[in-house]
Amino acid sequence: MHLKLAMLLFFVVGLSVMCSAQSVGTPQFITKGKIEYERKTNQHAYMDENSSWDAMLKKNFPKFITAYFNLSFDNSHTLYTTGKEPEVRQNKFWGLFDPENIVSTQLDSSTILTQKTLFNDTWLISDSVRKIDWKIGTEIRKIAGFDCRKAVGKVLDSIIVIAFYTDEIL
Repeated sequence: MHLKLAMLLFFVVGLSVMCSAQSVGTPQFITKGKIEYERKTNQHAYMDENSSWDAMLKKNFPKFITAYFNLSFDNSHTLYTTGKEPEVRQNKFWGLFDPENIVSTQLDSSTILTQKTLFNDTWLISDSVRKIDWKIGTEIRKIAGFDCRKAVGKVLDSIIVIAFYTDEIL
């Protein structure tokens, strides 16, 4: 009887060790969460190089402005909203880069619903997800504990987007 009990105990302990060893090597994929983004924009790039007016403005406006955004996501939906206020107040050129926009994306139907404020009017715009031509690079950075690979995208033939992504977030 003691031998059967010892063998059963050995089997159960061995099985639990095998199961826990398998879970250590299995990647854990994140399917929902919230990410804070920092966006730095070169606002001088939007000013005319040949304009004396814009040359004066460049002296009074910082070259880069910073804005923060939050992205909440799950398997079927993303929600992109305004984040925290920058620590330092920034002068912005002609109200560009209004961070009050809200973007909701339905991943299963590839549709986007955007709420934009333009000259004190609020608009709801529905569209399909915009195509971005991505080039995956070799640079890897550790971000929030994840190994993230650099990707450079081109939108509308002239807007360059630099992003870092991880395969650990679906």
